Amino acid sequence: MPLADRAATVQKHLQKLDGLVDRGAVLDLWGRVLATPPWSGPPLWIHGDLHPGNLLVSAGRLSAVIDFGDLTAGDPATDLSAFWMLLPPSTPRTVLTSAREEFDRHDAHTFMRARGWALALGLAYLANSRDEKAMSALGRATIDNALSDNS
Repeated sequence: MPLADRAATVQKHLQKLDGLVDRGAVLDLWGRVLATPPWSGPPLWIHGDLHPGNLLVSAGRLSAVIDFGDLTAGDPATDLSAFWMLLPPSTPRTVLTSAREEFDRHDAHTFMRARGWALALGLAYLANSRDEKAMSALGRATIDNALSDNS
């Protein structure tokens, strides 16, 4: 699904979150995301629901990815949105910069689309999970990370 297809849902979530998120900053980033060309390559296998709740960690290392109920083919930027969900703001942005540089060699727009997916998913998590602390916190952190990334 192209990000442009999520525009109405992003607007709906913004209305639901009135006063809880910086609407201007969200719309500014969302506008830049929508100006980014969509994925033009062939659909690639993606998890489709890659967030911390679907990752198992052992001894500080990723040990498994679970819940493949949303497995699909599409834009790899969808799963790359996990960067903004997994890495706390205190993580040096060099990690994201290195990843972006790697993907930019193949497709200069993948990183921005991934950031857009992170923003859209963060809004969805926050708007629909305010009574569930963990998902609400994930939504807030993801939105904040996407907005604070200066790339």
